[in-house]
Amino acid sequence: MIASALLPLAVLEGSDLPRKHRAETPTPRESMRILAIDPGPERCGLVIYDTEAGEVAQCDKAATVDAVITLIRYAQADHGVQLIACERVQSYGIAGASLLRTSEVYGRVLQATEAAGLPFVGRYRREVLSLLMVAGRGNRDAMVRERMLEMHGGSRSAACGTKRAPGPLYGVTSHAWQALGLAMAVIIEIKRGDEQGASV
Repeated sequence: MIASALLPLAVLEGSDLPRKHRAETPTPRESMRILAIDPGPERCGLVIYDTEAGEVAQCDKAATVDAVITLIRYAQADHGVQLIACERVQSYGIAGASLLRTSEVYGRVLQATEAAGLPFVGRYRREVLSLLMVAGRGNRDAMVRERMLEMHGGSRSAACGTKRAPGPLYGVTSHAWQALGLAMAVIIEIKRGDEQGASV
């Protein structure tokens, strides 16, 4: 049952899964709010991205795990969230305590999302980087941040703005950049799925 929640949205939409596990995915023409989470062992980066406004509605660079679970519980009623996305945990060898704790956080996010009755998408970092067309050697976090700036005005001043004149990414810092990258990757994936469906 939990594994089914990790399937791509396009697969979930037409599936025979129980209704609470089926994604009610809005098309790109509709307004959609995505809560995207970059999990960590103790704290998580998160953003709520509003596709209609093309901006971050809320963000936190270091939310406690309990705060994230509470946010998920009330995400739809209080923030209009229609989809939860979380970066999946991947081990490249020995799994230390930090990785195991982050895996536990991922499981708690998935469980809370299921209890809230919201669609869930889990994506590995490599999948996010591929969807965002981020490649090459170097600091991948910085590359994702630069890609987000490109997608929202091209420069930090245009994308982030100031306190007096906030831009669409105003307030995004630290781990919230990675959560934003995940949100944008999921939006790209949804749009590709819709375009493929329209061409069939």
